[in-house]
Amino acid sequence: MMKLRAILILVVALMTQSVGARASGVEITEVKNVGISAANESKSIIQVSWTARLAPDAAVKSFDVNIEVIYADGAIERARTSVNGRARNARLEVPTLHKAAAGPAAEMKSFKVSVTATLSETATRQGSF
Repeated sequence: MMKLRAILILVVALMTQSVGARASGVEITEVKNVGISAANESKSIIQVSWTARLAPDAAVKSFDVNIEVIYADGAIERARTSVNGRARNARLEVPTLHKAAAGPAAEMKSFKVSVTATLSETATRQGSF
């Protein structure tokens, strides 16, 4: 039982390294504030664009996009979304200003963004017996 558990842990570790290596083919090409949300005027729409250069046998099921907005007063807002594997951009809504109890509202200063690819792989093995 202990030997089987060790083998399973090793297999999971190898699979994680393999998928991680392929996911590194995702490159964020642009993060842009495209304007105010029509649904909520207190929010801005941030568009994240990327390219994905993955192995030919890797099919992308989806992309998870995470953004961290840092405001001038040091406050941080987070947002995330998932899009299908054919998408190469996503839009997220975040507060345009951070309003603190004391002092003026703070504007967006910078962004931290991550895009993670979720892959689905198919393996075919043939042989004659």
